[in-house]
Amino acid sequence: MLTVKRWLMLLLALMPPALTRLDGNGNLPFAVDFRDLYATALDRWWGINSSVALNGKFTPVDVLKA
Repeated sequence: MLTVKRWLMLLLALMPPALTRLDGNGNLPFAVDFRDLYATALDRWWGINSSVALNGKFTPVDVLKA
């Protein structure tokens, strides 16, 4: 079973942070909306309608398979 910790480690391995592209405040630029990650977990893992839970439609992330 894939735990949340293992899931995050896998995500970071597939999409490492771009430390050479910090914004004007020294923050990392985002590439994936966190709500897309939540939609993936809700829809694919827990069978919950993410549109209702997140109050909007978000695209599941294809690198995460359930």
